[in-house]
Amino acid sequence: MKREVDFELDLGIDVTLVYYITEYPEGTYVEVDWLYYKSGKDKHDMSFLLEDKGFYEYMQEIASEDSYELMT
Repeated sequence: MKREVDFELDLGIDVTLVYYITEYPEGTYVEVDWLYYKSGKDKHDMSFLLEDKGFYEYMQEIASEDSYELMT
């Protein structure tokens, strides 16, 4: 299942995190896909930020929290 979470980064930048939830017999898997910000009708890719391990873990945490809220 594809999910999108809107939130604000530092400096007031509104971004959208796109991730997928996959159900397996052993449990639920959350996979971060990409990150973008909107400017009018355009989407600007910010996925390069995911190359930073700490930032990726932060995005994984946001996705996990969102998926948990969805499941409960």
